[in-house]
Amino acid sequence: MKFRRMLHRFFALLQFRVLQPLGALRIAVGSLAAAALVALMSLTPLAPANAHDAVEKVEPADGSTVASVPAAVKLTLNNTPIALGAEVLVKDETGTSQSLGPVVIEDNHFAQAVKAGAPAGRYTVEWRIVSSDSHPTGGEAVLAAGALMTGRYVRRNPRGGKRDDGNGARQ
Repeated sequence: MKFRRMLHRFFALLQFRVLQPLGALRIAVGSLAAAALVALMSLTPLAPANAHDAVEKVEPADGSTVASVPAAVKLTLNNTPIALGAEVLVKDETGTSQSLGPVVIEDNHFAQAVKAGAPAGRYTVEWRIVSSDSHPTGGEAVLAAGALMTGRYVRRNPRGGKRDDGNGARQ
């Protein structure tokens, strides 16, 4: 019985004097390691995010007035898009599509034919493509055929949400 009590006291003393300080040491070392990791990560420069493909040129130019309805609308991207699901709609003032046939993609250029005899007036060109980095992207441009008007290019988020003026400013 006495031996049991001595053994019990020995283990209690061992736990109090040896094991508890080791637990506190583990916590201190873990906290120091976490602080060092955070400090190291704050010193590491962040890489800039890569932007998705963007339309560099619209023909006829966005906001322009042309003498007659063009035979085709052409767009140029900064990279070659993926042909899957590419769509360009050329809509007249009433919202009727004046697009003719499928979108033609060659390298980083894509074109949409316009119906012959399309009426003069304001046109909205809307596009949606899959960019070379496999993200969907889209936008719109406005032009006038045979009438004066002003407009500007805006890139919109194809999943909804706010629009982007191409310089990162949200509208």
